[in-house]
Amino acid sequence: MADRRVSIYVEDLADGVAVLRGNQFRTDHPFRATRQLFGPTVLDVEGKDHSTRKRNWLQDFSRRALASESYRSIIQRSMAEGFADARDHDDLMRLAVYVPNRVILLLLRCEDIDPMKHHERVRPAIAYLETNVKGPGLAEAKAYLRSALFKRDNGLFGGLEPREREAELSLLAVAGSETTTVAMKALLAFWAEDHDGFVRECEDEGVDAFILRLLRRDPPLGLATRYCSGEARVGETTFQKGDIVHVDLVKSNGGCPMSNGSASSDLTFGQGKHSCPGHLLAKAELTLLTERLMAMNRADIVLERTAAAPRPANFRHPSGIALRFAGEARSVA
Repeated sequence: MADRRVSIYVEDLADGVAVLRGNQFRTDHPFRATRQLFGPTVLDVEGKDHSTRKRNWLQDFSRRALASESYRSIIQRSMAEGFADARDHDDLMRLAVYVPNRVILLLLRCEDIDPMKHHERVRPAIAYLETNVKGPGLAEAKAYLRSALFKRDNGLFGGLEPREREAELSLLAVAGSETTTVAMKALLAFWAEDHDGFVRECEDEGVDAFILRLLRRDPPLGLATRYCSGEARVGETTFQKGDIVHVDLVKSNGGCPMSNGSASSDLTFGQGKHSCPGHLLAKAELTLLTERLMAMNRADIVLERTAAAPRPANFRHPSGIALRFAGEARSVA
């Protein structure tokens, strides 16, 4: 008998934690989509080599690694270039795309690749991860991500066999920046739309706690989707084999205390085996951007409203605003 395919949404925090930590809830979309793009990766938590893959990620993106001069210089350089690019194009929101992609490309030793062009080339892959629908340009994006460009000697994932390492490098080349891009857009929007609130929260809580709070109430990923491999009961719901379980991260996080500085109890970066292994890199980039925004004059930026589209379910890109540089602010170094 074939598995049933019933979609069930989980909106309670405790139930969401139970699903993400439950052994009977296994990886599904978007992780099965990543297998189509990259082959097995760290996202395949049931894979026999998952622990080895994740250990390499956690080592390469540890607090110690991110505190090193090499990582800090890459992030600082990317931020400086991102602000310069934003001024050149009179669009501060471009920074949210430029910086995370530039950071990843520099880590991959792909300094010669333009981050905005890179983002355009991988967009069909991002759309596939968002919708699980194979759209135009996907084959080209897949070939690009698996090309020799991203197999350079960069020191990342050195504890893996060549084939395993290539899959993780390809994954990093696209997934390593997209959620950070979404988070940066939300950060920029908050700064522009409620500048007083932005400053007050940063000063009252400190930058680190402020970022955790922002990500908790406005997570860059909206859904964590799992496949139920056998009958399981969570809270008041009984799941059957074949059920597709969508944990709503936005609504689930709504049940998490906002005053707590620790992010361990929310679902922004997953839970257990299903936790994000590169979240500290995103936090480091968001920290530097927050510090730069705190030092900026809000009057130097003009907020323009544009037609807003509904935020996607997975990569929750905000839309509907443009941030232009006012007068002489465009020429400030």
